[in-house]
Amino acid sequence: SGVGKAVARLFLDAGVKVVIAGRDAEKLKTTAAELAAGENLHTHPVNVADPAGCQALIDAATKRFGRVDVL
Repeated sequence: SGVGKAVARLFLDAGVKVVIAGRDAEKLKTTAAELAAGENLHTHPVNVADPAGCQALIDAATKRFGRVDVL
């Protein structure tokens, strides 16, 4: 929501593949639906206070899109 959603929209509008993350999976689904970016958008629930969760986020992004350019 807010700034994160706005930044995701800017990247998506520029043709960048984006992963959005947050603690609430339902909010992520809602945001993804609002962004309506299809295959260029992936959601990943994570608590960034958990190092293993952060690594899983990076792994999921890499698996989905092949690489991470900006984190």
